[in-house]
Amino acid sequence: MVFGPVPSRRLGSSLGISNIPPNVCSYSCVYCQAGRTCQIQTKRRAFYDPADIRDAVSEKLTKADALA
Repeated sequence: MVFGPVPSRRLGSSLGISNIPPNVCSYSCVYCQAGRTCQIQTKRRAFYDPADIRDAVSEKLTKADALA
């Protein structure tokens, strides 16, 4: 859900947030860089609770501050 910090040309480093689980897509492209689509999803829905994303970002920021 939250990854990084990763190098950023503009910011120096940044966190990434993915609000869609891995291998969930509306396509099943044979050339996809993310790998095979395990769950084809065509209807809109929330995959994660926004509070869970907020908590994960907060935790990553706390860990990043501790390393700095």
